[in-house]
Amino acid sequence: MPGGKPVAAPAGNGTSTLSGAARPLRLAGLPRRRRPVFLAAGVGAVAVGAAVSVALVSGSGAHTAVLAVARPVPVGAVVSAGDLTVARVPHDGALAPVPAGDRSRMVGQRAVVSLNPGTLLTAADVTTRPVPAAGEQLVAVALKPGQLPAGGVRAGDRVLVVVTVGDGSGGSTAGGASAPAGSAPVSATVHAETGPDQDGSVVVDLVATGSDGVRIAQGSSTGRVALVQLPAGG
Repeated sequence: MPGGKPVAAPAGNGTSTLSGAARPLRLAGLPRRRRPVFLAAGVGAVAVGAAVSVALVSGSGAHTAVLAVARPVPVGAVVSAGDLTVARVPHDGALAPVPAGDRSRMVGQRAVVSLNPGTLLTAADVTTRPVPAAGEQLVAVALKPGQLPAGGVRAGDRVLVVVTVGDGSGGSTAGGASAPAGSAPVSATVHAETGPDQDGSVVVDLVATGSDGVRIAQGSSTGRVALVQLPAGG
């Protein structure tokens, strides 16, 4: 049509379409603009996560300076500075070793149990309490297999000392005195155990109170004593 206006051309299905000159142009997709604020926040989150991961890894490998035993210390012996050394071990809430800073406080205390080289020192391994204390006696009892539990006893165990009856009569001590065969059991606390010897015999140091130490010694001299282990706190 004259005048330059677009005309509708009939389509094959009877409809009209605009000519190419009047067809609207489609704009190509433009790249989206990234907001600087969101970019900075993302970078910050990554940095925080990395820092937390580093902290967790570093924490898992943290070591603590604690006290360890450098040389053997028998039960009842006084702990000296040379008996202890410093070890660095991973932190573990299940363990309770003495911090290295408490070394001066541990020196001068007595070993409650035998301290073996390479083991960590705990507060329960030593004491400031003298043995025996006032009103107590320390008695050594020689025992053969069958006269104490098969697993032995340890320092701090509570036991009953039972004077057994041999042939139905009271035994005689080495000095000829009558032993209190069949007398009531005597309670005591194990201070230490040494041995066993070649024949399986052990010597147990017991702490008794009052006149019980004398009774235990009399029974031990006959060889007719036995230890009965009590429950913890019994």
